[in-house]
Amino acid sequence: MSRKISLVLLAALAVAFGLAFVIAPTKFGELIGLDLGRAGAIAAQLMGAATLAWGLILFAARRFDEEARRAILFATGLGDAVAAAVAAVAALSGLMNLLGFGVATICLLAAMGCMAALAHRPEESRSAPDELELQLHNYE
Repeated sequence: MSRKISLVLLAALAVAFGLAFVIAPTKFGELIGLDLGRAGAIAAQLMGAATLAWGLILFAARRFDEEARRAILFATGLGDAVAAAVAAVAALSGLMNLLGFGVATICLLAAMGCMAALAHRPEESRSAPDELELQLHNYE
């Protein structure tokens, strides 16, 4: 899967989670087994706003240069791996219900997708000669 497609898929996930926490933090929290009070709901809305913003950044990143896309995928993959671990620990400790494992799985798959996209070599670099070959060719 190309890096651009990965960024769009990750953006859709982030926007969906972000909107869910901004619009209905207690209902979405209850769905995954989180008992949010008023303060927890505000914290969830703030986290949702940040997640929504990150989703929009991911969507815009599909038009960034290759180096910027790689950096964003690396940061997203690392963050998603940490989120997967946090959600798994919360689910295992009983703070989240069975759907908490679903959140952990989604985060883990997103992290793995980021790493797979980073390992994928873009088409344009496969067919383009490397820089050293170009330099040698110009001196002949």
